[in-house]
Amino acid sequence: MNFVPNTNLRLLKGVPLDKEYQNTIMFANASAQQSYFNSKLVQSFDDFTYQRLQKYCVVGVNAEQLYNVNYMMFQNTNFGNKWFYAFVTDVAYLSQTSTAITFEIDVFQTWLFDYKLMSCYVEREHVSNDSIGAHIEDEGIGYGDYITYSRVDNEDTGISDCNFVVASTRSITDPSVEDTSGGIYDGVFNGVKYYAYSSASDLKKALANFKDYTDSITAIFMAPKMLSTFEAGSHLVKESGAYNRGSFFGSRPLNFGGYVPKNNKLYTYPYTVMNVINNNGGGMALRYELFKDPTSCEIIIEGVLNKGTCLICFPNNYKGITDNREYQLTLPPYANCEWVNDVYSTWLTQNTSNIGLTTLGATGAVAYGALTGNLLAVGGGLATAMNTLANMDKQDKIPNEIRGGQGGNYMLTGARKNRFELYNQTITAQYARMIDDYFTMFGYRVARVKVPSTTSRKYWNYVKTSNAIVTGNIPTDSKDIIQNCLNKGITFWHDTDVGNYNRTNSIV
Repeated sequence: MNFVPNTNLRLLKGVPLDKEYQNTIMFANASAQQSYFNSKLVQSFDDFTYQRLQKYCVVGVNAEQLYNVNYMMFQNTNFGNKWFYAFVTDVAYLSQTSTAITFEIDVFQTWLFDYKLMSCYVEREHVSNDSIGAHIEDEGIGYGDYITYSRVDNEDTGISDCNFVVASTRSITDPSVEDTSGGIYDGVFNGVKYYAYSSASDLKKALANFKDYTDSITAIFMAPKMLSTFEAGSHLVKESGAYNRGSFFGSRPLNFGGYVPKNNKLYTYPYTVMNVINNNGGGMALRYELFKDPTSCEIIIEGVLNKGTCLICFPNNYKGITDNREYQLTLPPYANCEWVNDVYSTWLTQNTSNIGLTTLGATGAVAYGALTGNLLAVGGGLATAMNTLANMDKQDKIPNEIRGGQGGNYMLTGARKNRFELYNQTITAQYARMIDDYFTMFGYRVARVKVPSTTSRKYWNYVKTSNAIVTGNIPTDSKDIIQNCLNKGITFWHDTDVGNYNRTNSIV
């Protein structure tokens, strides 16, 4: 584009714009625009004539007086009273009294009030709504490691505080009573009854009283107290017709290692994340912004009481779904316990009646034989008695049996770490500050078809588009330049303090 002004020429200094078009200034009107550029005046020339078709002019001033000139404005009578604005790209010495000025038209300032931006694909911009969660598009930038803002375990749910549970076909409180009626625990029927003890000493006392019936025990295992509640004094576990449930809560962090960002996108994933782990290598990462209430993110815990008890957890009101089991984490089973089965006591209890009858018969045979003089009867009775005693001695010598103890995570259970833990996490303050500065300068990735926003912020608006469309009564090559600048990315400033990002660029 070549404009040949032949009336007014004004050379300016200190204008914070250049031909790379990284920045431009938005003025409220042409009067404000002209007033600002006039304030940068170095030299003014009236009735000045240029040669057409050339992007330079020669002024009658020594170059030493013009080396600080970086911008110019002129009126060309061929175009009426319109002011044209241009970047000065070179100031060259010609003689003691003449200097060559090379320039390029600033199409943004020259046609500032004549072009219009149309709808197109907007890649980035400063948004007009910065509420948390409104913009979650992937930025495709690195964010470093996570640090923990706060930690939440679930001690209060009683899942690592365990009871010792005995499964038995006999009543532990009255061993003489066989009870095979079973029970419904957490909605699941089991053919045994469960008895729970809160301490090892209580369990030992119960087993000591039950030693003659330990063969009736089908399992001894540890289970969270939330699953094994019992009436004080009875130890019989309460039956329940549905899952036992508990919950714990996470909440979105308020800062990043003490750093408070200006841009609320930092409070969304991946810059913040809620990590739930099971202390056994498993975990799930959840996004605060996808919870119904990011300040109180509920994690549900469920489980069923049985041998090999394990628990699951999942988010509630996540992605618009109550009890969202799509996201689920499982705890390893709690430890199964070992117990001693007294083989002799068990055998003796099971065979007491038979032993009694056999002994009685043998005694009767001996007495009858002695009375009648029947030596065969005496001998048979003695033989039967001796066999019974020999069998009892044999059973007494059989070692006690160790039962149970197979399965479960002993280490986690013993360390009271068989539980879920929740970590509210953020990126480091260093990365948060870098990304925040990036958002401050260049806005967010929006990836939408819309009219680019150039006036949504107080001090500046950055816009980057793809296939920008510009209309207006302006030259075609100027349209092309404006469109190319938009596609490359450009910052529109709303005051003349260009490049000052140390301000709160609030939403207008």
